[in-house]
Amino acid sequence: MKIIRENVKGKTQILMVREQKNIPETQPGKEEAAVSVHLRLVWSGTKVSGSYKAGGDWIPVGELDLPAGAGAGSFGLACHGGTADADRWTKFSGFRIAHSGK
Repeated sequence: MKIIRENVKGKTQILMVREQKNIPETQPGKEEAAVSVHLRLVWSGTKVSGSYKAGGDWIPVGELDLPAGAGAGSFGLACHGGTADADRWTKFSGFRIAHSGK
């Protein structure tokens, strides 16, 4: 499971992707032009939901079922999809893993 902020064909969007057997299943993205965004994944039981905010309230991106046999799962940070004619740097800040207490 992942939530991504990417730039494709000049449009920046936020989307969720689930991979099963290395085959990505992409959910429809939401366009977001803000330079800086906060991304959030919440794992609850067999569902993972994603949202983002660019200064205001959290905006839902989607909710997906965990792939069969996902077990404990894992988390990671990645970046890709920058424009070909510009520097492609990403800055991560405020990364944390927290127990929701539910």
